[in-house]
Amino acid sequence: MKRYFTRLATGVMAASIVSTAALAQDTDAQTQIITDSTPIVIDNAASQALRDACLFYRNLLDVIDQRHFNGPTTTSHEDMAYAGLQNMLSDTYAEHFFDTATRTFDESVITYNDADETDIDTLTLGNVVLDIERPAAGSLSSYEDQCHYMQNAAVTISGAVGTEIFSLYESAVNGAIHESRDPHTSYLPPVDAQAMRTSTNGSFGGLGVEVSKSPEGVLINTPIEGTPAEEAGLQAGDIIISADGQPLQALTLEEAVDLMRGPVGSDITVTIQRGDDEPFDVTITRGTIRMTAADVEALESAPTIMHVDVETFNRQTIANIIDGFNDVYGYARTAGKPIASLILDFRNNPGGLLTQAERISDLFVSAIDPSNPGPLVATGKDATQGIVFEDSFTGPQAILDNLDIVILTNRGSASASEIVAGTMQDAGFEVIGNRTFGKGSVQTVMSVTRSGSLPWILDRTPYGSVKITTEAFFPGRSGLSNQGSGIIPNVDVQYNDIRDEFDRDGMREEDLPNTLHVGPLSRAGQTSDFICSLKAEFTGALDDQQMALIPDEYEATWRIRNEQTDQIENQTFFDIDLHCAVMRLQGVDDTQYATITPTNPTPNPHP
Repeated sequence: MKRYFTRLATGVMAASIVSTAALAQDTDAQTQIITDSTPIVIDNAASQALRDACLFYRNLLDVIDQRHFNGPTTTSHEDMAYAGLQNMLSDTYAEHFFDTATRTFDESVITYNDADETDIDTLTLGNVVLDIERPAAGSLSSYEDQCHYMQNAAVTISGAVGTEIFSLYESAVNGAIHESRDPHTSYLPPVDAQAMRTSTNGSFGGLGVEVSKSPEGVLINTPIEGTPAEEAGLQAGDIIISADGQPLQALTLEEAVDLMRGPVGSDITVTIQRGDDEPFDVTITRGTIRMTAADVEALESAPTIMHVDVETFNRQTIANIIDGFNDVYGYARTAGKPIASLILDFRNNPGGLLTQAERISDLFVSAIDPSNPGPLVATGKDATQGIVFEDSFTGPQAILDNLDIVILTNRGSASASEIVAGTMQDAGFEVIGNRTFGKGSVQTVMSVTRSGSLPWILDRTPYGSVKITTEAFFPGRSGLSNQGSGIIPNVDVQYNDIRDEFDRDGMREEDLPNTLHVGPLSRAGQTSDFICSLKAEFTGALDDQQMALIPDEYEATWRIRNEQTDQIENQTFFDIDLHCAVMRLQGVDDTQYATITPTNPTPNPHP
């Protein structure tokens, strides 16, 4: 029996919504769906659409109840229904009216009943006004009641705006889920489910171009080497103005990219504008385009140090790392500058596939202690239950033997990257940077049908997917969870510039609503052994003269809001994290730009 699973690191009616405008109806085919204080009369087609949407809503929440880490929800039906309705209305306003509402209507187009503007009080859709009321406590007793509570809004919006009822309930179900579940459980409509599959697979059918938006269409920044786009002669600076006859000018970049992707082996004809020449057509056969998950290179300023920048955990990650090891290691030996150290960089890595995190953890831990196989990552309700991933890697040990290795993390390091960082820290490697995000849960992704059920229960045609938090993970041999606490670095990097508040103290897992609580044990008790901070005392970024002295690889560009102009601007900073890692590996404790102050004896990376 085929299962559509991918593992990533839930009456009485109440008066709810009153439409002040009558809906167009087919008087020859009227069906009364419910009886309450504001009954609605709609045609048979709308009646069936509501039944289908309600079935989807009810079944999907039942699936989550059965499989969620915490079991069935205890959130009241009234709160879930109200949250679902609010999400339906806010999505409707954002997607269909935000751009035109301020030009066409007055400020009464949307009003809120709270200062934070989270709960909509009234919503105007053209000549239709929806007046929102929270259901009375105890008035709803089932998921089906929740569906009925939202139906007046769904029918009214569908009639006024044209959005199909099923899509409205897709928004509503996510509102209910976010009210009652942890922040990583959600429903993914088909387009989002496909985007996630592409992300985790690390490959897709396409042309092979890096692009950005242009007023005329899509600008090719560069064709990727060895891809159909390069073979077809596309060049950097070319503008794709249409694809298969559809103009790209009015599309968003995401819409245009989706249009150009497709099954491997299928043809697409793109119209190219090159400089002042006349536009011309090129027919290209789509190929398999693999996304780079990890970049491996020897540092220009320290050629005996290998920098492994891991951007995500998809099915290409460990292959990218091992291939990069072989290339860089071999080239360095030939050049007479053999690799002596390695920096494993997980900064701003949001995670991905649990299996890749397990294999990469195994790769590095086996390199320093191949004679001590044992549990590396446990998943389940606690560290003693569920699946335990054993240390068993038999890969390229010779490359990693005798290398000093450190790990870079920051607040953006989450989930799978925390698994590897925590596992390696328990094995004796140093973690440098800032405390990680603190996501210690595993999500199982399951395809569902338009009925809201799993494909093998009713029909077998997948529609969207549901992502459910089903387990916690416990990285390393300590058996401690990183949920909420994150991975605490051994070498704590401190900044004296604008990044302090943004990078160190911004939102983490512990700040999210309904965050998961995992057991009594966490990694929060660990302390830093060293502090790495900028030597110079200054309050902003390095000045131009200082920046000119820094190698390109130590520069980092951030998009930060300028408080004076209130605009988002690119600002270049000294990459103190990477610099501290290099200094640590070289045993240097004082440089022009940084100082490392020991507070305890240096731990041995190879215990």
